Amino acid sequence: MIRPFAFRAIAFVCLVLNMSLIFAGSIDPAIFQKFEDLANNPIAKIDPQEGVRVVVQLKYSGFQTLDTLSPEALAEACEDTQVAFIDRLRANGLATLDKNASPDLFEVALMLDYQPAVAGYALDEETIYQLAELPEVEVVQLDALNQLFDVEGRRLTGARTAADRGYTGRGVGVAVIDGHFDLLHREMGGSTRLPNSVMKGGRNISANAGNIHSQSQQECYHGTGVASIVRRYAPQADIYGLVVFPNSYDSNLAAAINWTVTNRNGVGGGAPIRVANMSLGGGRNNGYCNTSVVHSAAGTAMRNGILVVAASGNEGWVGSTAAPSCSANIISVGSVFDANNANYSPFPPAYCADNSPRVDERICYSNTSSVLDIYAPSEEVICARCGGGTAPLGGTSSASPAAAGMIAQLISADRGYIGNKNAVVELFRSTGANVAGDSGKKRINILAAINGGGGDGGDGGDGGDGSDGGDGGTCRGDSFTGSLAGGGDGDNHPNGNYYYAQRNGVHRGSLTGPSRANFDLYLYKWTGRWQVVAASTSPGANETVTYNGSTGYYFWQIWSRSGGGRYELCLDTP
Repeated sequence: MIRPFAFRAIAFVCLVLNMSLIFAGSIDPAIFQKFEDLANNPIAKIDPQEGVRVVVQLKYSGFQTLDTLSPEALAEACEDTQVAFIDRLRANGLATLDKNASPDLFEVALMLDYQPAVAGYALDEETIYQLAELPEVEVVQLDALNQLFDVEGRRLTGARTAADRGYTGRGVGVAVIDGHFDLLHREMGGSTRLPNSVMKGGRNISANAGNIHSQSQQECYHGTGVASIVRRYAPQADIYGLVVFPNSYDSNLAAAINWTVTNRNGVGGGAPIRVANMSLGGGRNNGYCNTSVVHSAAGTAMRNGILVVAASGNEGWVGSTAAPSCSANIISVGSVFDANNANYSPFPPAYCADNSPRVDERICYSNTSSVLDIYAPSEEVICARCGGGTAPLGGTSSASPAAAGMIAQLISADRGYIGNKNAVVELFRSTGANVAGDSGKKRINILAAINGGGGDGGDGGDGGDGSDGGDGGTCRGDSFTGSLAGGGDGDNHPNGNYYYAQRNGVHRGSLTGPSRANFDLYLYKWTGRWQVVAASTSPGANETVTYNGSTGYYFWQIWSRSGGGRYELCLDTP
């Protein structure tokens, strides 16, 4: 039986203080895994900065909620919160912000315009604990690094006919958040001087300076292709190019979305920005992922008339999608074949085979889950090629800009859909075509959507909090139950405490959680500080950990990656 240790002896003051920090749920456990990964394989580090890059989300104590403020007032409120945090860093010796000195314990990299958050590099694990102890800090999260996701669908979706009837995206700006762009390509305007006839402006967020133009295949094949797909659906939409690769951290994605808000009325004579596309992402999420700065940034964009669209990813998951497409503030897009017997060859990471492709069939690599919003045509889409001419581009990378282009077409037909994600998604669902291989999901039919006027509106989403996860069978140890509110929430056991193992032996933890959530299970041991000694982080909410440990102090942590609901934890300890 687990016997929680009583807080009595003065010798354990340090232990108690550290427990109060962990129990606040203020540190993303993935940070410690990242430190361990880099220690075991330092060659894997692609970022030249020392330490691990994290996002520190800050507490906001203003009189008005952030989502009620204008962008200008929001930026001022966030800056005040960030400045107070920077002052605290200096006072606690965590940062000097002196670029000529040796690296700070926390090296500030980016302060976001519309989120009370700061991204930076933590030198070691102890710095993470010190950051989380600061009174201004809400949560310290890993700044996840995203990757690019590698269609003649215009006839299939009615987009060509809609454009012929005048729904060309005219008066709509679309931001493409991606790699570099070949601005010399005629489909990108044919000139590196901005604004040109297609690309009205942009910024290199990755380098915080520099050009968005490149003719290096590695740098520009993806961004050029994706941007041209938007224009092939919406041939009179104005494009804004935002480069986030190679430093494609969540915080840089958020900064790119923030740029669209700041420049929402357009620059370079271009149309107001109404849509932003991201054919990129990372991670695996069974439900919604609503805790990152990208989610927050997309919410700010939506409140300011900008719909963010993202690809679901190419791993072939059924029941999971990549971030940031799993954000409730983002329209997530999967891929269907645009024709029978379409040209398709397996490619990484899914490497899945489909020997007889059918039109409107979910392509086997396309991630899907309950939170996927819509499908669009993809695979071997002919688009602009970096360096000139054309080339095919497949994957959900092609489906997402197809959807973004069709949203631009819709807005050019009816401006009532500006910034209204729910209305757009429900319109596409009520007028769309059935998807083979994903029952209940729809593929966009833009001509029907423009002609149909929205249908009955649907049921408003299927996120939910899942079931109660069942009782997990008979527990042979101590059973604990609880409930997590959603992504970023966590509980510690036994009952918010820790326990002492009086002998060597096996610690077993078995977690049963909601079917639509993604919960992780961690075992911590006191080694002068609390350290993760075992973990189970598979997709879904059912996890099992077995650890053969020595005597000492331990506790268990349940952490929600996405989704919420009730759980049962069975613990059997020495």
